[in-house]
Amino acid sequence: MAPYVRGIGAHFMEPLLLNKNSPCYIDNIDSTLTLPKIIEKIENHSYGSLTGVVRDFRIMLENFMRYYGPEHPMTRKATKFDTMMEQKLALLNK
Repeated sequence: MAPYVRGIGAHFMEPLLLNKNSPCYIDNIDSTLTLPKIIEKIENHSYGSLTGVVRDFRIMLENFMRYYGPEHPMTRKATKFDTMMEQKLALLNK
């Protein structure tokens, strides 16, 4: 699915490697959203608007940031990916 996803997005194609025995698992992860799930929902026209896509995208990134913690390389990648999304959204508003 989505062979066109490369670069930073490739890091978000697989679900988090969750350890369900970890005490932080239930406390920190709201859902198991991944980029392929979001892409599938886009392709199936499951979103009523761009707002839903952005909401799920942010939930996915927040899950990565919460799970890995502030200093982890995946958190930095999630932050960079969020910045890239914000830049693209700003272009849509012009």
